[in-house]
Amino acid sequence: MSQITSTVVLHTQRPLQNGVFPIRLRIYNAPQRRYFSLPFNEQEMMYATEEEWDKIHSPKPRGRHKEMKLKIAAFEQRAIDVIKAIAEINKPFSFERFELRYFGQSNLRTVFTFFEKVIQDRRDDDQIGTADSYLDALRKFKKFRKGKDLQFSEVDAKLLKKFDMYMRAEGRSVSTIGIYMRSLRTIYNEAIDQGLVRQECYPFVDYKAPSSRKKKRALTKQAVFHLMAYELPPQSAAGRAKGFFEFSYLMQGMNFTDIAYLQNQNIINGRIDYYRRKTVRSVSKSRLISIKITPQIQILLDQLRDYDNLHDPYAYVFPVLQPEMNAEEEKATIKQFIKTTNKYLKRIGKELNFPLTLTTYVARHSFATVLKRQGAPTAIIGEMLAHTSEQQTLDYLDDFEYETKDKFNELLL
Repeated sequence: MSQITSTVVLHTQRPLQNGVFPIRLRIYNAPQRRYFSLPFNEQEMMYATEEEWDKIHSPKPRGRHKEMKLKIAAFEQRAIDVIKAIAEINKPFSFERFELRYFGQSNLRTVFTFFEKVIQDRRDDDQIGTADSYLDALRKFKKFRKGKDLQFSEVDAKLLKKFDMYMRAEGRSVSTIGIYMRSLRTIYNEAIDQGLVRQECYPFVDYKAPSSRKKKRALTKQAVFHLMAYELPPQSAAGRAKGFFEFSYLMQGMNFTDIAYLQNQNIINGRIDYYRRKTVRSVSKSRLISIKITPQIQILLDQLRDYDNLHDPYAYVFPVLQPEMNAEEEKATIKQFIKTTNKYLKRIGKELNFPLTLTTYVARHSFATVLKRQGAPTAIIGEMLAHTSEQQTLDYLDDFEYETKDKFNELLL
């Protein structure tokens, strides 16, 4: 942090009318520098001529010049405190992080600046995937606005519909548009919660974010058996990919991110107990998932787990993550883990002549659909998947074959 300096300066490179210059806070983080405007009061920013600037820094300034000198000293001390605070939370320094901490809510009444604050908050909370998703939405919204920021009160249903049409004209899918719009809706809701905009201005009553049914990606029970019977060397790359697929399927469609984060302490008395990473930060949505270790699951554990740290309760079960990784490194590692697994699963799927592309997602969808075809109630399947709504479960369930529907239709007469 030693290379980061803060100074209040007369910004003579940005002259205004009548020989007046803005007084700005200059932050230097080698080799970059950034200037921030400073408020004299709620109505005006700080400005001065070069002559006034000399008087402000004279040994005994008077009147307004004395008041400005005291304000400048306070601004400089606050900058020092913020820089220290960023270092104390062990986060890398960035001008954006500094600005959000330095100016606080008073500088966050526009959509772009508040959007950026929420993104940074998510990163500070190690919610890297969410932060990246919000950043994608912000970039698209900025492009739509041609970089022109706006107040939350200016976001109405008409503007949202225009943004929707803009993305459709670009060829964006309904699913992608829905993701961007739901991100914007979340930001708006947080702005309401923090008192930056009134509830009665809420634009998402008259505009609904589009959604589309997910493409079904489920194997039949017979196809799953066919895959399990397919022999591969257990420790080969393809064999491990197949093993992780089977583990996910037998573990009630366990998400591959949750697989990567599974620790030895989650294995208790012949069961695996864990909370989904996706919901663990929300007390209202978080639900303990407890699964009995069947003989088939135990075989896969024996084949796939990391035995170097078997007796460390906090060590990861599988050799995917390392304890010294930060959140960004963990996300990148899991992304590569899934990518590599998918590469080999796709090859296996082609060799077995499956009608769909075999990926990690197929394991979770197949678990839900196989149970549904066996007669399991949707509510039970949703509970096993740790879903928070029945519609979320329905999105995972594959359509029944036309032959099955035709048979039921014949019962009408």
